[in-house]
Amino acid sequence: MLKVIDLLSLDEFESFKLISDSKGLYNNVAGTGILDWETPKEIAKDFHKDDFVFITLYMIGQEPENMEERFKALFKVNVAAIGIKVPDQETFPIPQEIVDLANTHRTPLFTYTEAYLEDLIFAIRSAVFYNDANRVSLDYLRFLMDSSEDMTASIAKKLNPLFNDNLVCYCCIPAAEETEPALDRALEDYRKTLTHNLYIYKSGDAFIRCNRCLMIIYTSEDAIPDDAKALEQILDGFHFDREQFCTGASSAKAGLGLLQEAVTEAVSAAISAFIGGERLQLFTEIGSDGLIIPTLDSRPHMQFYRKTLRAITDYDEKHSAHLLETLLCYIDSESDVALTAKNLFQHGNTIRYRLEKIKTILGISLSTDAYVQLYMFAKMHKIYSILKEEPLI
Repeated sequence: MLKVIDLLSLDEFESFKLISDSKGLYNNVAGTGILDWETPKEIAKDFHKDDFVFITLYMIGQEPENMEERFKALFKVNVAAIGIKVPDQETFPIPQEIVDLANTHRTPLFTYTEAYLEDLIFAIRSAVFYNDANRVSLDYLRFLMDSSEDMTASIAKKLNPLFNDNLVCYCCIPAAEETEPALDRALEDYRKTLTHNLYIYKSGDAFIRCNRCLMIIYTSEDAIPDDAKALEQILDGFHFDREQFCTGASSAKAGLGLLQEAVTEAVSAAISAFIGGERLQLFTEIGSDGLIIPTLDSRPHMQFYRKTLRAITDYDEKHSAHLLETLLCYIDSESDVALTAKNLFQHGNTIRYRLEKIKTILGISLSTDAYVQLYMFAKMHKIYSILKEEPLI
């Protein structure tokens, strides 16, 4: 749902100044309205919950004595926020009683000077439209991923009726910890490139803000080249700061029936890119990650990971042995004992002892199988640490 605070990042709201407290900045916004001369009775009838209401200079200048009653009527309706146009934000007085009422009702109160009402209204309605469109697209995307493959093409057409048959998918994970701001900024950057608010339905593409990533679906009437340069050029066409993201690209597909597969590949490549600190990673280049990541939520994988983690961490807690730290560093060091020892400031014999202790705890006897199991666990540990048991989509 669109929030008041989301609107403040828009160019049209640049001159807005918060004069109440900030408790209501996360109020939902579902619409907008203008208060010119309406009486409290008309306000109750014509304005709605979650409206962002703008008050004009006419009402303030012509009937200042009736301001408080009208504000009370707006607060009673539970509007999302109120913007008051003033000639001068530094000297124009807004009665303290009204500010106090706004704080009591958790309704953000703003003054502004330069913005035009038409621009503000259009900006809000467009933002609400895109927010709703994104929610619907996300619902269809999640439905697609939970459905059987034979339903993929029909669900894809519901996601966007103008999808073409040739496609490639991108999954973009914020490279830094500030996930929410990065996703919101990217979505806003993309929206600013659209010529009008119906463009999203006139394009054979999809740009979807998901739980913890962006999912981009690009389709074309022509076959899509399956090389890094071509896929990078396509991604640049979506006009957002992709340097802030670790992005995974699927292989090019021919047929909407392969969309679910393409999304899975893009997610796997994005997680692999995040682990490796890469800005763009193609699914065709991620090696064993392409086998491990798509099946992470399978029951055997989860059982193996949890059993291994519990055995190692239990021993660490009892003996302060640092086995988990050693194992992860050992895999990162490409099984080089000397490099592991150097990175952990330990003697090589200490590292060898810890590795043997890990094998004993886990009941691993064959040395050829040991590295495979330890590698699998370390890789899964990194991935689960990224996902934090929260879905990307």
